[in-house]
Formats: sequence, structure tokens, C-alpha cells
Amino acid sequence: MYPNETYFYWQLNGSKSYPRHILYLNVERGDGVLNGVVYLLDKSDLPGLDEREAVYKREVVNVEGLDADLRSLTVYTYVGIPPYILKGAPVVEEAAVRSSYLRIVDEGLNELGPDFRQEYLRSTDPTPNVVIDDHVETE
Repeated sequence: MYPNETYFYWQLNGSKSYPRHILYLNVERGDGVLNGVVYLLDKSDLPGLDEREAVYKREVVNVEGLDADLRSLTVYTYVGIPPYILKGAPVVEEAAVRSSYLRIVDEGLNELGPDFRQEYLRSTDPTPNVVIDDHVETE
């Protein structure tokens, strides 16, 4: 989850309210298989990606199950670091998911096919019931 000062939702009384955090997907270390997509990047891109993913720690992924062409590469994933990991169901004042983020995830799952979607749904916690539209502060 990222600290939020940008995205807001409208309360019933017409005022703006900002969740303290915006939620994104996270990887948890475990004994299972990581369901994901590998992107090829130049090593020079890593510092910028590390900065963008500041609430995550870059970790090496074991690539045993990857195609032979990829086994010679170093593969990373980003894992959330405390205190940017949310456990349990949040309330909207604390944390929310942007509806556009959910659309991006859904579009990606559509592109990757039904088997990938099934594994994603099996291995991923349900989406919290705190979804907001992407109203952005433009002051």
C-alpha cells in the first residue's frame, strides 16, 4: 500500500475524503509457485524501478520453472515492506483500491488467458471491498 494524498472519493455530504493509503498487489514469500509475468529490462533501469517501487524490496526469484531461455537471467520481484503491508479488511478511510487499477489487472488477466486467471484467483486474496473511482486532486 502506498501513502495517498492524491486520490479521493466523494462523501454523501458532498465533501472530499482521502484514504490514507492506496492498495496495490503484493507478493508474499512462501513455498508455492509465483504466478507472474517476466519483463526484460536493462540493468540500468533497476535504480529507477527501485525508486518507483519504494515501498517494496527487490528480491531474486528462483527460476526453476521458467523456459530454458530465461534460466540464465536474474529475475526479480518486488515484495512489500513493513509498514506498507496491509493485513485484514480495511475501511475506506484507511485504505482503498483504485477502480482503474482493478481494470488494468483484469485486462492483463484477460490477455494471459483462463489458466493464468484461474491460478491468480486461487493464489490471491480477494479484493477488499473498498474501491474508489480515480478522482485526482488537481490543485
